Amino acid sequence: MKRAASCGVAVVVAVSACGGQSSPQPPPATGASAVTTSGASSSPRPSVSRTTPPPETRLEEECGLGAKGPIEGVRPDAESEIRYGRIGSGSTVAIFLHQSPGSMCGWMDYVGLATKQAEFTALTVNSCGKGDTRCSKALSDNPVGFLTPIVEHARTELGADRVVVVGASAGGAVALAGGQQAGADAIVDLSGPAYWRGYAEAEPAAAATTVPLLIVCSDSDFQMKPERLRAAVQGSPAKVKKYLDPPEGGHGWDIVTEEPGDTVKLTETGRLVLDWITGDYPASG
Repeated sequence: MKRAASCGVAVVVAVSACGGQSSPQPPPATGASAVTTSGASSSPRPSVSRTTPPPETRLEEECGLGAKGPIEGVRPDAESEIRYGRIGSGSTVAIFLHQSPGSMCGWMDYVGLATKQAEFTALTVNSCGKGDTRCSKALSDNPVGFLTPIVEHARTELGADRVVVVGASAGGAVALAGGQQAGADAIVDLSGPAYWRGYAEAEPAAAATTVPLLIVCSDSDFQMKPERLRAAVQGSPAKVKKYLDPPEGGHGWDIVTEEPGDTVKLTETGRLVLDWITGDYPASG
């Protein structure tokens, strides 16, 4: 199974470098295509829109892959809707941020396998400007700002008691720069560049991170500055933290799956990421 996305290192903005290769409520059976779930509360909350039935076909239509699930949306303001695919079930929610020029579809191989091996809900997010996601100027001007409403939505609407942010390439930079501020319980950064315009640099971002932190970057992925990423992990005050030069090599989401023949499998690093999602942490290092 081939993913439908190409390699790259941008989520909100494009990037020239590319290393390697780059329990929730069910959707309504009937009704309008948009459902506001904020009710009569005086406190504004993100709302969720759900596709018209049958939602199970929508993710296949969008990505052309076998993983099935609805495509839904979070509306943090009147001008914005952040779209995501939802796969799996469970009170642990993992939010997956894509690399570019790909989209949420690039995560389908991994989440399709991982959600069968562990009980969690995967939200594969299209960032601002990708697919049907649209963002107000205020949201677009804050490169990590779209994370907070998604994390809040996972807790308030999907019933999450644990939220993990996983990002590939520049999605990893977003996860590191904004994950803790957004309220994540753990952060996974796969090949995120040590610096990209608009994002915090890795060292100060990691220094502000106290939740469990995993950064994965191949030592041969020179453009990501792996020596700086390693130093960032060492400087983080997180009690649970790990830097890994992956034995598979590669870049971004290509590190976590492999295709021996026609069968897609999780790599050793892919299984480590799954452990991080479920909270089964290895020794720090």
